[in-house]
Amino acid sequence: MPTVKQLGGMQSGDDVLVVVEVRHASPSSNHYVNRVEVNMGGRIMTVDRSPQSTVIFTVNVTFEDDDLGSMKARAFCTIHGWSGWEEVDPTSTGGMAVPAEEARESENKGISGYPAESILIGMIGVIFLLWKSRRYL
Repeated sequence: MPTVKQLGGMQSGDDVLVVVEVRHASPSSNHYVNRVEVNMGGRIMTVDRSPQSTVIFTVNVTFEDDDLGSMKARAFCTIHGWSGWEEVDPTSTGGMAVPAEEARESENKGISGYPAESILIGMIGVIFLLWKSRRYL
């Protein structure tokens, strides 16, 4: 499932540049983020993506003739569907990119890209195989 890791915007003249950092574990040629949506004050811009090979990537979106305001973003995985919307009010952060996924990050402990539950299940599997073969540590 993709997650929006950081979201931020910067006023550039009459335009607003929005930067979205997305994390998606184990991308492949048929399992990747193919769309990112950014909502700035009700205006939605969609960025179509080709398959990526990196776990973390950045998308830049320019809203022409707009003012910096509240924004939110989400990403679409070809297997798992849409992530949740991550929202930030840049007026409270000075328009800087801020961590949008900080609360959920504490839940994903263990090896980077693998939830702790997956590691635990793998360890149980190894212990079971060792027990079945009667080879103890």
